[in-house]
Amino acid sequence: MAGYRPKVGDKFARVSHGTIVGIDGGSYRVRNTAGFEWRIGGDIVEREFHIAGHEVTAKKVRPSDFERIFKESVGENVFKVTFTKKPAQDDGVAAIDAADWTSASQAKKRKVVRAVLQGETRTLVGRLKINAFEGGKENPEKLGRMQVIDMDKEAAGEDAERQVDLRTVTELVVGGVRYHL
Repeated sequence: MAGYRPKVGDKFARVSHGTIVGIDGGSYRVRNTAGFEWRIGGDIVEREFHIAGHEVTAKKVRPSDFERIFKESVGENVFKVTFTKKPAQDDGVAAIDAADWTSASQAKKRKVVRAVLQGETRTLVGRLKINAFEGGKENPEKLGRMQVIDMDKEAAGEDAERQVDLRTVTELVVGGVRYHL
């Protein structure tokens, strides 16, 4: 659109993701993911912005509902999701080393293995990646996973692409609704 000067009557669309970085009286200072900052009126923010994690109502759902909710309700929106992160092999090795495996009782070994296999509960504030429901290079089939952008990592300039296993989601807050088990 560089070089085009809009005229009265032109229609527009603007999809932007970012962070509120300041509040000055009745206006907000925002920064988008490209690093551009501007001020916007509070009335526009309150009427038109979707804030990740902002809950107005709650709805209890079944685990199998989360994929449908992501596909039908998220779109370009930001969201907050709680899920179980797949345990990493290195975490298992570290847990075994920390448990002094050679002298540990069978009960202690079972407890360590159970904790490692359970995974870690994570909460992520993010947005869907383009083609979020298609598999990546390493994983050509989606196999119940969704491609997302972790907006906190993105804002910090880190690698922000993540996979969320839809089978482990326990809570999703999007568009003012908290979906939970």
